[in-house]
Amino acid sequence: MSIKDKADLVNYIVQSTFDANGLLSPLRQDIYTTIGILRWYTNINFTDTMLKEIEKTYDLICLNNLYNIVLDNIDEIEKENLLVLITKALYETSTHINSFAGQLQYAKTDYENLNFDMKEMEETL
Repeated sequence: MSIKDKADLVNYIVQSTFDANGLLSPLRQDIYTTIGILRWYTNINFTDTMLKEIEKTYDLICLNNLYNIVLDNIDEIEKENLLVLITKALYETSTHINSFAGQLQYAKTDYENLNFDMKEMEETL
């Protein structure tokens, strides 16, 4: 897998793992790591409905042991390197979100959203 594809996979997992409050969810990490690896390492296409109903999709994957079958066919060194990249990216992202700078970034985003909502209300009135 190319470095660009690995970066895209890791970004997909990181972006999907954190909830709206910036909290890391181990369950979401497991779900999106599974979905991500299947999307990037196979020719399986997930429909929009499958991605919207991600828990059902994940349960079907587990029921059919599909993830383990795919994982068993990835080179051990590549698999280990990929899991290290995912772990490091999640750790660094979590550290940033929980830092003072990360909190300021979230506050700024919330303020910008609030400012937009106020302008929208003014236009409506």
